Order: sequence, then structure tokens, then C-alpha cells
Amino acid sequence: MVKDFGVAESPKDIAFYAGLLFTSFSICQTIMVMHWGRLSDRIGRKPVIMIGLVGNLISSVLLGTSKTFKAAIIARSFNGLMAGTISVVKSVVSEISDSLTVPA
Repeated sequence: MVKDFGVAESPKDIAFYAGLLFTSFSICQTIMVMHWGRLSDRIGRKPVIMIGLVGNLISSVLLGTSKTFKAAIIARSFNGLMAGTISVVKSVVSEISDSLTVPA
């Protein structure tokens, strides 16, 4: 994908730009985790999870249809912003688990 964007001049550069794509996701996810948690406390867990899923759908389509590296970075960053809901999902799982469903 990065090779097709034409931003890399050598195989070493391809790895660098692919790393930028993956890093943009992680940074945005880290930034948004606490905000999604606070929002879920205000409006509920299910709406936040649904917003995250719809955002994940949109960002995946945007990434798949990206024609430039800049568009791919934006789509991947948006995916990270929406993926911050993972903490909300983990809290839902812990809330619905009991001693019978948790391995010893």
C-alpha cells in the first residue's frame, strides 16, 4: 500500500512510512481512551461502543479507498480515535462477568 502511494524511494523508506501509518493509529488511540471512558460514564456504554463501531467502519472504508499517503494517515488516525473505545468494551465485559465465567 505504501509502495503504491509513491512516497518511498527505497525499501527502507517503505518500512519507515508503514511505521508512520501504524504509529498514527496507536497515538490517536492512546489520546482518546480516557475521553471515551468519560463519555461512556455520561451517556452510557452501548452508545459509545456503537459510535466506535460506526467510526471503525467509516475509517476502514476511508483507508481502503485512500489514493494518497496523507489520506491514509488521516484515515488511520481517525481509526485510532474511534478505537479508543476498547477500554469501554473491556469494562462491559468485566461488568457482565461473574465467578462462573472467569477462569480461575
